[in-house]
Amino acid sequence: MMPKGIKKQVLGGVLLCLGAITALLARTIGFELDIFYVVISIIGGCLFLYGAIQKEQHNKPAQHESICRSTRQVNVSSQKDS
Repeated sequence: MMPKGIKKQVLGGVLLCLGAITALLARTIGFELDIFYVVISIIGGCLFLYGAIQKEQHNKPAQHESICRSTRQVNVSSQKDS
């Protein structure tokens, strides 16, 4: 199963690259850069960051759960020894 937020990161990366490539080509080719591509780049960057934050929050409970599970195993084995 894919971590939560990966789709937002991919879409944000695509939009950011689309806006950046268009901005670079606009300067090279010589046509005026439309505000639409600047807005797409900003939205893409925000989506990428939002997806990264969601993915990080999705991974934290799994790490916490494994730590708790290993702690319980240590506690159970120490109780059996007593």
